[in-house]
Amino acid sequence: MSSITIELKGLPPTPNARMHWRAKAKHNRQWREVARIMASRQKPPQPWPRVKLELTRYSSAPCDQDNNIASLKPVIDGIRDAGIMVDDNPNCVESITARWETAKQNEGRVRVRVIERMAPVEKDTVTHE
Repeated sequence: MSSITIELKGLPPTPNARMHWRAKAKHNRQWREVARIMASRQKPPQPWPRVKLELTRYSSAPCDQDNNIASLKPVIDGIRDAGIMVDDNPNCVESITARWETAKQNEGRVRVRVIERMAPVEKDTVTHE
């Protein structure tokens, strides 16, 4: 199995961030684009049909698990846009593991590891001769 790891400096806003919707949308677009660029550097010849995602948020303050995953949606979308994986729907993403690790103040970052998984064999495509 192959894998890629990207690390992005800074922290995307969580759903609890108090900011105007337009400012939040701008941040999300920027995170998506940076993730796309970083992931493109490690693009496989063909997008992986099935993956496992390991997300780690490094920050000085803990983040709720659901907010952690939600805040990383633009990063996941950017990785998909880069052609690392076919899609980010449940048929393509086998599992998502989100962790939080302690980091010093102003040294926040995000690490995403995308692991290629074996695509399940569909019953209709198996033939016995």
